[in-house]
Amino acid sequence: MDKQTQAIQSQSEAPDCGTKIIITSIRIQGLLNLSLCLFIQTILLFSADSRQILNDDTNRKILEQILNLHLLLDLAGFFIGLLVLYLLWAGICALAAAAVIRVYHYPLRANLLVFIIATTLLFGLNSKLFGLASTAVFSNTLLSSGFFLTILALLLFSPALFQAFRIMSGWSPTMRTVAMLGIIGVLIGLYYPASPPSVVRAGHTTPDIIIIGIDALRPDKLGINGFSPSLTPNIDHFLQSSEIYSNTFTPVARTFASWSALLTGKHPVNNKVRFNLIDKRPLDLKDNMVAVLRKNHFHTIHAMDERRFSHIDEDFGFDEVVGPKAGAADFLISLAIGHPVLDLFCETRFCKWFFPYVYSNRAYPALYRPETFIDEIEHALHGARGKPVFLTVHLTLPHYPFISRGMQVVQGHGKPTSYNESVYFTYLSMLQLVDEQFKQLMAMLQRLQFIENSHIYLISDHGESFDFSTDRLTPGNPYTTFATNAPGHGTKITDLEQFRVLLARKTPQTRPSRSNELKSLIDIYPTVLNDLGIRHGNQLDGMPLSDSNHDRHLYLESSFGTTFVPADSVDVEDIIRGGISFYEVNPQGQVRLMPDKIDLLMYDKQRGIIYRDWLLALFPDLQDELILVNHKTGVWWPASTPVEGLNAPAYDMFNQLCEHYRDDTGFDQNKLCGNETIMDSLKKWSSMEARTTMLPSLRNAHREL
Repeated sequence: MDKQTQAIQSQSEAPDCGTKIIITSIRIQGLLNLSLCLFIQTILLFSADSRQILNDDTNRKILEQILNLHLLLDLAGFFIGLLVLYLLWAGICALAAAAVIRVYHYPLRANLLVFIIATTLLFGLNSKLFGLASTAVFSNTLLSSGFFLTILALLLFSPALFQAFRIMSGWSPTMRTVAMLGIIGVLIGLYYPASPPSVVRAGHTTPDIIIIGIDALRPDKLGINGFSPSLTPNIDHFLQSSEIYSNTFTPVARTFASWSALLTGKHPVNNKVRFNLIDKRPLDLKDNMVAVLRKNHFHTIHAMDERRFSHIDEDFGFDEVVGPKAGAADFLISLAIGHPVLDLFCETRFCKWFFPYVYSNRAYPALYRPETFIDEIEHALHGARGKPVFLTVHLTLPHYPFISRGMQVVQGHGKPTSYNESVYFTYLSMLQLVDEQFKQLMAMLQRLQFIENSHIYLISDHGESFDFSTDRLTPGNPYTTFATNAPGHGTKITDLEQFRVLLARKTPQTRPSRSNELKSLIDIYPTVLNDLGIRHGNQLDGMPLSDSNHDRHLYLESSFGTTFVPADSVDVEDIIRGGISFYEVNPQGQVRLMPDKIDLLMYDKQRGIIYRDWLLALFPDLQDELILVNHKTGVWWPASTPVEGLNAPAYDMFNQLCEHYRDDTGFDQNKLCGNETIMDSLKKWSSMEARTTMLPSLRNAHREL
C-alpha cells in the first residue's frame, strides 16, 4: 500500500474526513463545471453563424446599444441563473465523487472520472432530447442511446444518492424527514405537470370571442383548398363547418402591423402602425377592439409564443399576456442557447420563472414544446372567473426559420431538388406541426367549455413567398420585364401570396359557406361589435363580414423594402446585418425602430390598391410607371401601356390610391398623381362608363393634384 492510500485511510478515521472530502469535491467539480460553462459559451459565441452576426460593424452597433440598465439586468439575470444551474449540477457531481473517493482513493482522478461521466451524460441527453441544439454532438450515435444513457445515469446518481443518505444519517429524524420531503417535492415540482385551476364558465350569456392566428399560413397550402395530400387535417376539419372568406388580404404582410390593423379596424395609414417594433407611445390605442371589449366586461388575454417582432401587450388593453418575455435580451440570449444543463432544466416549468425569455419561446426551435404553450393558455383562462373572454392566440411555428423540435419529413409531395425547395419543404413540415398544435388548442378549449358559446375566427397574419415560378406573375407584354415576386413576406406588394390570408369564422349559428367577396383583416373588429350589439362611435375602415360591397377598395403596403433588407435571402444573419442600424434599445430594454429612421423607411414603401380582380401598384423606384395586375389570372402589365380590348379600372383605382395616401410621408416621390401623361394612359384602360362612376370627391382631388 502506497503512502497516499495510507494517508487517506488514516484520515478516514478522523471525524471531519467526510466533510473535507465533500468540500474538496465541491471545489474541484465547481471549477470543472464552470470551466465547461465558459468553454461551451465560447464555442456558441464564436461559432460560424455567430461570427457572421458579430462582424466588426454589426458588433460595434450591438455594443453601442448594450449599455442599457434593463437590458444589462436581463442579461445578468440569465447568466446568473445559468451559473447557478452549473453549480447545482456540480453539487450532484461532488456527492458522487465523494462516494467514489471512498473506494478509489485518488481524489483528483475520482473527480475527473465523475466529471467525464456527468458531462457525457449531459451531452448524451441533450443529443437525444434536443437534436436541433448546437451542442447535440452525439445525435444518432451510441452515446445518445437509451441503454448507454441509463448506464451513465446509474453510474452518476447511485453514488450521489448513497453519499447523500450517508450525510443525512448523521441528522436527527426530523431533519431527515424534512430533507426527504423537500427532495421529493422539488422532483415533483420539476417534472410533474401542474393541473391548471378549474375554469368557471357559468354566470354570463355573452359569447366568448376567440381569434386564432397562424403565422405565415398560406391558404393555398390547406387541404380544403386543394393542396393534396393534406398536411393540415385538423385545420381542414374546422374549416369544413365554418364561413370561409377566400379572397382576404392583410394591409401589411408583417405580424405586428397585421394584428394592429385587425385590432384597430383601420388601415395602417390611419392607425399609424407601418412597421414592426415601432414605438407605441404616439399611438392612440384607447379605442381598439381590446379596450372596447374590456369596457364591456370581457376578460382579455393575448397569447403569442414568439414576441421578438410583435410587441402586442397590455398597452393594447389586454388583462393578461401569455408567452415568453419580450425585450432586447431575447436577441442576445439566442447566442447563449445550447448549454445542455439549461436545455434540460427548461423541460421543467420552473424555467418559466428563472428563464422567462427562454420558456415556451418558439424562437428557440430546439427547446420549444408546442404543448407547453397550450398549457400556458389554459392557466391564463382561469382568470376569466365567469366573465366572457376575449382571447387572441398567435401560433408562430410556420414562421422562419422553419425548423422546430419534433418536425417530420413531409410525405407525398416529392423531394426538394434545390435550396429554395428545401426551405419550402421545411415550411411544409412546420404546417404539420402547427396543425397538431391547433388540434391541442381546440381540444383544450372544448374541455374547458369554450367552444359551445364562442365566436371563433381562424386567420393568418400574412403569407409567405418562396419565389417559385408557379407563384410568379406572367407579363402581359412580352417585351417588358419586372421582378414582381420576392422571397419572404412584406417585401413585394405584387407578390400577393405574401398578402393573401386565411379568414374563417365559426359561431353557434354558423352554416358552412364560402365567400369570394373582397375582405380584409380590418373587417373582424366591426364584425365582432356588430355580433355583440355594441355601439361604437369610432370611424373604422373595416366593414362587417356580413355586409356586401362589390365596389370596395383595399390598400396594401410593403414593410422594409429590399433597399434595406436583402430580398434574395431569408437568412437571419442577413436580416440582422441589413436592419440593425434602424433599431435601438429603449430605456425599458426593448428593441424599437428609431424614430428618425421611420421617414427614411417610409420613402421606400411600395403602395397599392385592390379593386375586384385588379391590383394597381406604385413603386418608389419606378419614376414614370405603375404596375397593373389581374390577380385572378396572374398577369401583369406596365400601366402606361394600355391593352386594346382589356377593360381595367386603372384610372379610378389610381385616383383612390392618390387620395388615400395623399398626406403620407414618402408617397408619390415621382409626382405621378395628376401627371397628365400617366392619367391619360390610365383612362385608356377603362371604359367611359367606369370613368363616369368615379366619386365626386375623387374628381375634385384629381383637379387639385
